[in-house]
Amino acid sequence: MDAEGSWRRVRPGSSRRDEGVSGKVTKTKGRRNKLSFVCQSCRRSKTKCDKVKPSCTRCVKNGSVCVYDVETQTKPKSRSKDSRIQQLQREIEYWKSKARGHTLHGRTADAGGTDPVIDFHHAFPMMIVEGQCKHEIRPSSALSYMGKDVYLFLFWSSASPQIGAEATRARIERAARASQTPNAAKFLARLLHSKTRTSSRYTVGQFRAICMKYNFFEDTCRSETEYSELLLSVKQQFEAQLPVFPVIRAYLRYFYREVYPVVPFMDISLFEEVLRELILPDISDESRVQVNFGVSDIRKKVVHLCLVACILGITRASIELASAGGNNPTDPILVSHLRRQTSNQIFGLVGYVLRLLNLIHWVDEYTTLTHLYVYTYSLVTPELTATEVTDPVDSSPLLICWFANVLGISKYPDDSELLRLKDSRILSLRRKLWLGISLLCNYEQRIQEKRVQYTPFDVGSLVFSETEFPQSRDAAIWTSLQRAYSNDPLEYNIQLTLYQKYKDYLVGSVLNLAYTKPSEVHVRLSDITQALDETRQMAHEILMLAKPTQQLHYVLEGLTDINVDFTKSYNSHKYQARILLLVTCVLTTSTLYLYFENQLMHTRDEDAARHYTVFFKDAIRDVLETTFFLSEYLEGKVNILGGSHFLICHIVENAMIRCFQVLFGVILRLYHAEEVLHKQLAAAFNALGDLEDRLSMIRRLKTLTKQTLTVFHELVSKRLRWTLFSCLKRLITFDLALDMMKEEKVMELVHAPNIERLTHWGLDSDLETMEGINVVIKADQRYLSELHQIFVDLRVQDFISAHGSTA
Repeated sequence: MDAEGSWRRVRPGSSRRDEGVSGKVTKTKGRRNKLSFVCQSCRRSKTKCDKVKPSCTRCVKNGSVCVYDVETQTKPKSRSKDSRIQQLQREIEYWKSKARGHTLHGRTADAGGTDPVIDFHHAFPMMIVEGQCKHEIRPSSALSYMGKDVYLFLFWSSASPQIGAEATRARIERAARASQTPNAAKFLARLLHSKTRTSSRYTVGQFRAICMKYNFFEDTCRSETEYSELLLSVKQQFEAQLPVFPVIRAYLRYFYREVYPVVPFMDISLFEEVLRELILPDISDESRVQVNFGVSDIRKKVVHLCLVACILGITRASIELASAGGNNPTDPILVSHLRRQTSNQIFGLVGYVLRLLNLIHWVDEYTTLTHLYVYTYSLVTPELTATEVTDPVDSSPLLICWFANVLGISKYPDDSELLRLKDSRILSLRRKLWLGISLLCNYEQRIQEKRVQYTPFDVGSLVFSETEFPQSRDAAIWTSLQRAYSNDPLEYNIQLTLYQKYKDYLVGSVLNLAYTKPSEVHVRLSDITQALDETRQMAHEILMLAKPTQQLHYVLEGLTDINVDFTKSYNSHKYQARILLLVTCVLTTSTLYLYFENQLMHTRDEDAARHYTVFFKDAIRDVLETTFFLSEYLEGKVNILGGSHFLICHIVENAMIRCFQVLFGVILRLYHAEEVLHKQLAAAFNALGDLEDRLSMIRRLKTLTKQTLTVFHELVSKRLRWTLFSCLKRLITFDLALDMMKEEKVMELVHAPNIERLTHWGLDSDLETMEGINVVIKADQRYLSELHQIFVDLRVQDFISAHGSTA
């Protein structure tokens, strides 16, 4: 090892104390940079090896195989003469880009000049500095996308200052009147007219004072008269707010029939076993229930009470969503309760549970399960899960993944765990938790485009390490499912369908590596292209069942009369899987064409131009396919369980943001191309036929795209719940954009951008620059015909005609 390799200058900004000291160096521990001549066995056990060949003395003594692998080791790399200079130059450029508020544009280290390395983390801004606040975003986020799409940003930088408070209020109220879904009006009224403001700031001293005041839950006590003040208050609170026992059972029956097949993370037999002792009818007062904590296993019962409340909240919200689509409950007890009681009582109980969970300081399978269902509840009604002053903690994916790390379920639990578990049902519960966390907290969270790197437990390790799923592991999981549910066809089919959805999601993992991993990880374009083809193929192979209803029933005592429509259950999972795969393709192709478009602003590279034209066309096809597939759900044409709408609404609500962005980015390029070609046609003296044909085709494409945007906007406005304010906010902005299209003011706004905002984002491009880059302007008649053929193949005109759009 050379002397220079063991000494490195401190990274600029890492130590303010040494900023004024010129040339100060510090010794740091770097990677091992020499060959190892000891055998593998001694190196693993960290014992001294005498290096005798063919077998060292220790291996002969222990009877183990002695293997020397010095020949197969990579030779030590010495730093080049100019490596230090290059490193410092890279650091200077890095900090210059940070000072401008954005990172460097994309780097393409070519392999043979045709297979660039894609690094989205350098191509898309990772941190936007605004005033004294720092907003960290991801390359796949909607904000990052808008920041790199020059056309989108030129338009919004000019249009957004025109959106005043009163105009925004009027648009929101108009959207509320147009909505046909439950809770949308309540949510909007709360946004518009709420005057309350609560601070979420919480000091460590205040939080410690609350914890000291409440102390902690006891797990055992000598008698029920010796309950602590906290436990007694919890008992009284639940007894006062829980509905009567028959209503609880009616809610649970609906949950088992309509909701559980979509989120089957609990073991029903374990849950029912605890519930039989925990909640009892109150003999003295028929309008109340009695909570029985007993004198042992109190903590488990407290957690199960919280779980019951979350299930009631999920079920109530699911019933409201299903009823909006005409799928009303038939249980007379449930129907009577829904008529007499509003949802405020149950949602208020769940709000109490959210505060109570902050005081639960132990971790086991049941607490993890409860937090997983609390997170599920937040997907159902995110507007009701906002934390208050006394709620400093919520059930975030980070917390759930940390629980999983503590419990040791970061990998699929195998049969060896049975040796230490008292009950085989707990092993079944652990396996369900593993699958539920990987699905909800990783794949379906990914659709929000704001996934973070979790520490110390990265849920990505659940999936990315198993993208190449070993056949032996795959077979072991299938065998464990067959063995665990050999006498329960319903549970077996539910878990099998859930696992198949997990396998479907795995196909898109390679694409997510491109923009969810740190910037040190780069993916070659050939790998992304191959993964895109596989993802599209898998999405097209996922088919919904059209066969007659297949009813399966539970085998547990007391639940045998509950029948589950397995056809709808299967379709619910498959529809989610296909949405995730289609939107993953949209995220990738749209980001790729912007990636190469931004490269063309800095260098006229022929390969980048070729990739730009390919991925622009792919992005149009992917976004149109996804838009039509989402529209099927918005029109009520998908045969799914009534209790699955909350998850699908959550996914559709996030997916529509990127679909709107991509479609609007395409139509802005068409508007610009129409303007440029119209000027060229006016100034041309020859080749009029080619210009006229191209201009005619561009106008046809613009009209089809505009009509598609209008229809999709109407469907989303009327049918979607709008539980996420970020989605509602963007829906309102696209409502403004459509108005600007009708008034023919689009190019007027694009020509007059807000210079301050452009400077803040570091965008130095304008329409003159884009005129030489825009693929639609430079396209010939053949390429434009290929774009039009996409609209013909996907039958866009039939879609528009079916909805009567004349935009």
